[in-house]
Amino acid sequence: MHMVPSTDQIKIALSDIGVGSIVRFNSKLIFINHPDGYRWSSSLTRVDQDDGACELFNIESVNVTQN
Repeated sequence: MHMVPSTDQIKIALSDIGVGSIVRFNSKLIFINHPDGYRWSSSLTRVDQDDGACELFNIESVNVTQN
């Protein structure tokens, strides 16, 4: 799983998540296309493996509960 924060505030919230936390995200799967031709595609299935099996999420909100 790769998480791309949609705002600086969410970036800070993601970096503050501790071990044992219970986390709920509001997010969307994304594809990354760079002007230089680089492409990074999100997996769209939960059963794939190896290269290309990563999910890319644009994180829109974070709710953290400490254990």
